[in-house]
Amino acid sequence: MSMWKTEAHLSKRFFDTEMWNKRWIRLLKPEHKLFWVYLMGKCDHAGLWDVDIDLASFQLGVELNQEELLFIFQDKVKQVPDENKWFIPSFVFFQYGTLNPSNKVHFSVVQILKRYKIQAPCEEHIRGLQAPKDKDKDKEEDKAKKKEFEKLWKKYPRKKGKDRAYVHFTTQVRTPEDLININKAMNNYIAEIKRMKTEEQHVKHGSTWFNHNWKDDIDYKPPEQFSGKDATDNAEAERIFK
Repeated sequence: MSMWKTEAHLSKRFFDTEMWNKRWIRLLKPEHKLFWVYLMGKCDHAGLWDVDIDLASFQLGVELNQEELLFIFQDKVKQVPDENKWFIPSFVFFQYGTLNPSNKVHFSVVQILKRYKIQAPCEEHIRGLQAPKDKDKDKEEDKAKKKEFEKLWKKYPRKKGKDRAYVHFTTQVRTPEDLININKAMNNYIAEIKRMKTEEQHVKHGSTWFNHNWKDDIDYKPPEQFSGKDATDNAEAERIFK
């Protein structure tokens, strides 16, 4: 087997270890989670899969329905017009990042996508096809997001799992509203820790809190405490209706 053939078929490929932390994956039924992993392994090196639902059902040992799969993964796979193929846009971006035309595998991917007239997904997911201004804009946005994360991390009371926390931050904080909410959530969480005098070992690791847990603290309000006035009012009520 030649080196070119081995590379072109991409017998070894990267696997997203953060996949199981993604909310859309968690909401899938077990058989659909299994199918997504199957798809990542069975598509070719350009992210194209020759659709064979019967074979997939047989190999996975589950019953699959094509229409149902297309509905469930409507934002993840694209049907190639006039072809019995599905295209997974995110696959190319995740496997290669910036495409280098001088690399045989990268060049092959570009040619295959052109053959099937897959243009929009390429522009959206392949950084190598971005204009220089777009790349500069992405770098500036990354710097700004990193700066905001560092501000939050400096405040967070238990600094465990910073790298994973940053990954969660970049994937979950996508809008100005998200940034406002996560700051509000952290203030609420810190206030609750102080109110309850929570010891450090019982504070959530940073990697845990930034992984969707912060959303529970956005609108958090401490339970109302029983005040002395409440006790007086209750005593008076008992005296009246005794």
